[in-house]
Amino acid sequence: MTDLFGSALSDFFFHKKKFPLYASTSISAADRVSMKYLLRSSLQMPELEREALARCCGKILDLGCGGGSHSLLLQEKGENVVACDTSEHMIRVASARGVLQTHLGTIADFPDGLFDTILILMNGSGLAGTLDNLPNFLSAVAKKLTLGGQILIDSSDLAYMFEDEEDAESILNGKSYYGELDYHLSYRGHRESFKWLYVDFETLREKAESVGLLAERVFEGKHHDYLAKINWAIC
Repeated sequence: MTDLFGSALSDFFFHKKKFPLYASTSISAADRVSMKYLLRSSLQMPELEREALARCCGKILDLGCGGGSHSLLLQEKGENVVACDTSEHMIRVASARGVLQTHLGTIADFPDGLFDTILILMNGSGLAGTLDNLPNFLSAVAKKLTLGGQILIDSSDLAYMFEDEEDAESILNGKSYYGELDYHLSYRGHRESFKWLYVDFETLREKAESVGLLAERVFEGKHHDYLAKINWAIC
């Protein structure tokens, strides 16, 4: 079994099965993932997410849409939003919940389509996988923007989890960046692992500038998280 996140949400939503999905990382112990939270309403969303949704405008792509909670709220506000995810299970759930425009695939599947806002939430930087891949990821996403369009992406600075730099290097076995984690899922006897990136804002800004993009921190959360707005630099 692959796509354990999607499988767990599909089982929960369509079949009312409550098998536990556990997630752990290279710096944290296993914890149960709440399926209800993945289907949350606007009242259950943190302030950062509400701020991001308020900033969305024009034609919107909800990249990595999951169960479609953000797309649903934008749709209810009358916005033109496309929910996109690589998980067939997630897309099925989003459609069943009422999201009208969905797409199974990646950002590369829109060769002619451009968007005014590309929304990437729930630690959106994680989709890059590694720090080395972050510039390529941001560039690929930005190429799908209209002139003057924006990327709204969130992440967290994990520096608070380490007492000092030596502590971070010890825990991460000498990896070059403390926010580059190994993510592990366990569901119904199956396991899945992948790379996931948490990036501090200054590093995000530097990586964005390296591919001709400008990053602005537009909101700071209460848990070392932040929302960034990214667009092309105008010469």
